[in-house]
Amino acid sequence: MYRYISTGEFKSMVTLSEIAREAGVSKSTVSKALLGGGGKTTKVSDRTVRLVRETADKLGYRPNLVAQQLAHRKNDIIGVIIDSQCCGLYNNIMAAIEKRIFLSGRRLQIGLVHDSFDTIRRYVDDLLGYNIESVICLAHYYDFAATIPPLFKPFRNVLFINPPLSREPFSFVSPDYYGNFRLAVDALLRRGHRRIVYAKTAYDTPDCHARLRAYRDAHASAGLPVDEELIYCKPLREIDTPELVETFLDDVLPLRPDALLLGNPTTIGFCLKQLRKRGLAVPGDLSIVGMDDWPTAEAFTPEIAAISNNYDAVAERAVEIITRNQKLDQPELIQEYIPGAFIERGSCIPTRKA
Repeated sequence: MYRYISTGEFKSMVTLSEIAREAGVSKSTVSKALLGGGGKTTKVSDRTVRLVRETADKLGYRPNLVAQQLAHRKNDIIGVIIDSQCCGLYNNIMAAIEKRIFLSGRRLQIGLVHDSFDTIRRYVDDLLGYNIESVICLAHYYDFAATIPPLFKPFRNVLFINPPLSREPFSFVSPDYYGNFRLAVDALLRRGHRRIVYAKTAYDTPDCHARLRAYRDAHASAGLPVDEELIYCKPLREIDTPELVETFLDDVLPLRPDALLLGNPTTIGFCLKQLRKRGLAVPGDLSIVGMDDWPTAEAFTPEIAAISNNYDAVAERAVEIITRNQKLDQPELIQEYIPGAFIERGSCIPTRKA
């Protein structure tokens, strides 16, 4: 965006960040002084207001009318920060949230990020600058995950999808990863499976820890020991190429598994292809269960048994919480896990008896 000045040259519009840098104050302080934004936690003295306005005049600042309109309609807008390269199921959550927010008469201000603390921080600054008080975060499981929740403390009304890595309490709504995974492992054990490979990989997030606890607890409840070799923890995030799947099968098939718990449809598709090449049948020789129930699960042959994490219900509850807390003088701290289900399909049958 540009403004025209009398010299006949074009000059980029002065931003709040430039004013903040010149005045030696924060961007939220500038927003409060010029637009009335910055959130209730931003206190600005009369002296600072004068400093900011004088600096803005010196730099030739002209107000952004769109930003002002956003600030004045703060209760109609909910900020959302989501990973731009997240799995398709997070996209499904986002679509469900957008639909329900629209039906409630509100709008979303969306920020797309991926594995960048600075980008998340810039979006947080922008939302504060627009005086948006309610935010949903779906982008906080990175290597720097513990540094993300403190960024959201200035907002009055915050909701995370999945528990944030924080010692301070934040509201969140999440699939019940423990309970849902336990349903699948219990079902496999009841069907006679005793050599169940859990493809955990190197993820170190609360949902992975919950699944691991469920795996161990299900075996303990069945009076069975856990063979640690069956918990696949190689230092990689995804098994999503033919080469990685081939390595995975080279590692686990000598352990004589009778079931595989796998993370995504790409992994499952390559596994089915590789297993056929190796003369192994699903479910005749071993069962496969997906850790999420993708829309494509029924497109495979055989159809893939899977864990439904009930993302539609997660989205519905997220909107209920964020919009209800908007109306309260003091938003409630709400932390909820939404139960799912184990979807039985053709890739999972009882193992053959010796």
